Amino acid sequence: EVDWAGREVIVIFDTDPLVKSDVEKSRHELGAVLTSRGATVRHCVLPTCTDDAGNLLKNSPDDHLVRFGAESLRECIELARRQRVAVSVADYRSEIWRARTQQVSIGTCYLDTSGAGSGKTRGDLQLASNLQAERPMKRSLFCVPTHQQADEVRAESARLGGSVEKYPRLMGPDSDEPNCRNFAQAQRALDLGLSPSKAVCPSCEYEHDCVYRAEIKAAADAPISIGTHDRAKFVMQSMSNARHLVSLQENAIDTLRPTVVTDSSFRPVIRVLEEVCAIGSRSVNWNDGSPARIYFTRAIHNAIVIQSCLDDPSFVGEVQYDTVPAQLIPQASQTDFMQAAELCGVTPPADTVRIVFAATEGRLDDLTVDPIDRRNVSRRRRELTAYSSASIPDNATVIVGDASVTRQQVGRILQREVVDITPVGRIANLHPVTQYPTDLTREASDAVILKLVRGLLLRHPQFRRWGVISHPRAKELITAEARPRTGMTVVPILEKAFRDRIARASYFRADDTRGSNEWFRQCDAIAILGTPRVGSEVVRRQLVQMRMADALT
Repeated sequence: EVDWAGREVIVIFDTDPLVKSDVEKSRHELGAVLTSRGATVRHCVLPTCTDDAGNLLKNSPDDHLVRFGAESLRECIELARRQRVAVSVADYRSEIWRARTQQVSIGTCYLDTSGAGSGKTRGDLQLASNLQAERPMKRSLFCVPTHQQADEVRAESARLGGSVEKYPRLMGPDSDEPNCRNFAQAQRALDLGLSPSKAVCPSCEYEHDCVYRAEIKAAADAPISIGTHDRAKFVMQSMSNARHLVSLQENAIDTLRPTVVTDSSFRPVIRVLEEVCAIGSRSVNWNDGSPARIYFTRAIHNAIVIQSCLDDPSFVGEVQYDTVPAQLIPQASQTDFMQAAELCGVTPPADTVRIVFAATEGRLDDLTVDPIDRRNVSRRRRELTAYSSASIPDNATVIVGDASVTRQQVGRILQREVVDITPVGRIANLHPVTQYPTDLTREASDAVILKLVRGLLLRHPQFRRWGVISHPRAKELITAEARPRTGMTVVPILEKAFRDRIARASYFRADDTRGSNEWFRQCDAIAILGTPRVGSEVVRRQLVQMRMADALT
């Protein structure tokens, strides 16, 4: 019998183009058995390869030796060794800070793929604080997924001595800290896909003493400003202007290449745009050469072209549209649109309004009608996808902190060279990670979901505060206090004794990010129930976002 204690074991399975769950399960089980007998296990995953026709091939260790040679195989094994070396949190954070002090230079883009809670945001904050202390004119911008995280980052920056302000959330009279006295109109603008700052504020009676606008100005002027991804998707250019450091935390692809997807009709947009033109035609300033007439006439043309492409069942691919020069974009374009919508009583879907305005103003990179995935029974209507790019100054230092992307992907999106500054190794687990060979799918019944959660909580009575991430229906089921009757049957719920032990719950790809450190503060254990499935349309859009549309042909 082999004594595995203290031995390093490299596990290399064949890499197959088709992921087989039973093979993956066997690989993990083998690693678990070897680890239980004292071995240090590293998993080496070989890259897939293609034949001359571009078809993906299986790649085994002996195949890899023949195709690429011994040196290449040694590099794969060495990479597995380096990536799996466990270090303490303190040592790992020291490496994060060392990379920022010794490797980061002006005007370069960097990527750190360290996981949540590793300290990469704190490292960027320390760098920003040092820049501010050395030269007060050097300003920084931080973009994070949610307002909750923005508050956390602001508090941490203040502890490090940074002068920091956060871009505000629009708050009405019913909130604890209202900052907009014309909230109903501002919310109406948002519902129409417009910017309250452009559609409402210029003519608002409270403009000169508006708390919301004062908070925006304070953030824009601050040495260190913090904003959410949703704001950055629309106004990254103005937010990052004159910033020496831009730190983007999580969700890099969607923030750097904002995408809008809709299956809504563009006819309501056309109706409102026609009303704008009808109102304008009664003005003496509305003539053939007026910027407003040129702008809105072209916007109507674009909306009609988009709708005709959606109406044509045979049309798939890029939509051609016309743009106007920047000097012909009327300052009051969004105000005029909002007033026309009120007069004709039409509320177009917000995404359709955003797409038409962005297309007309030349702010889109791609506009495509997507093919229908016949296997997706939930999607019956044709979808339009609009892609744009976040504009970041070329002379700014950019640090992307995102464990879900690669250096090559960020480089394609930004069209800049990207340097990977992720520390070698991984943070040693402070708590054990346990995998149960039971997958929870979206089609699982209520009884199966509840049985799994009950069993998990009963098996680990030492954990009193659980965080659960699963599919949307599972999240709803385990947090519901009551469920309606279905016919003669009462839909089951999780009993209160179990429900009281669920401190936080979310679902895959939810808006409330799991990157928040609050999960670690509020939970004794975190359970991941199931696996997020990525549909073919998501893969297609991400390829376009990463400027790899050629891969679709």
